Amino acid sequence: MRRAVSRRHLLLALATTGLAGAIGGRAPGVVRRHHQRLAWLSVVGHRRSSRIVGRAYLASAPDPCDAASLQRQLLPTDPGRSSALLDDVGRLRRYVRGRIEDDFDSGRTVQVHGWVLSETEARLCALVTRL
Repeated sequence: MRRAVSRRHLLLALATTGLAGAIGGRAPGVVRRHHQRLAWLSVVGHRRSSRIVGRAYLASAPDPCDAASLQRQLLPTDPGRSSALLDDVGRLRRYVRGRIEDDFDSGRTVQVHGWVLSETEARLCALVTRL
């Protein structure tokens, strides 16, 4: 029995065997974006709930809300530090947790359907809907 292989599974297989770099072109960038997507998704506890909150936030968000701008708002401005965070899920979680605490301490909160969230939480949920 023959089984079709999706492009995503092929790229993941190539990445895990170390062959993604050998095929050149866009493959490393595709693998990198997928890795970043998984890092962000691992930060949220309940993806379904996060997407619901994210859609509600996006309906009234004043800031640009495409995935790239949301990531820029969530990550440090130093590209090296941002990259290091996305490469280490534990560090990313700690960083996001710290940002959330800072938001509450500084009064940077938003209301979404009666819930009071930090700006970081709301943007993270919005990012999950865009991934």
